[in-house]
Amino acid sequence: MGADDDGDDIPVDDIVGMTNVDEITEYLEIMVVAANESGFPRNMRKAQREVTLHEVDLRRIKLGADPPVKLEPLRVVLVENAVPFLTKSRQYSTLKKEIPR
Repeated sequence: MGADDDGDDIPVDDIVGMTNVDEITEYLEIMVVAANESGFPRNMRKAQREVTLHEVDLRRIKLGADPPVKLEPLRVVLVENAVPFLTKSRQYSTLKKEIPR
C-alpha cells in the first residue's frame, strides 16, 4: 500500500497534533479571556478556568491523520434469561454542573 493508497485523502505528512502543554495552556488562556470579554458571568470565572485548564495534556491544537486505534471489537453476549434494566443518568461533578452550556 502506497502513501496515497490508504483511501482517506489525508496527506501522509499531515500534522497529527501538538502536544506541547505550554502552548496548549496558552491557547486555552486566550479562549478563557475571550469568553470573559464576551460576557461570561463573573461569578463563574474561577470555575470556568479550572474546568478549562483541567487535564490539559489530553487536549490538542491541531488534528490530522491519526493512526487507527488498535482494539479488539467489543463483543456483548447476553446471558440466557437476562433482564434488561435502565441505568441512572451520568453523574457530573458539582463544578461541571455549574458551568453554563
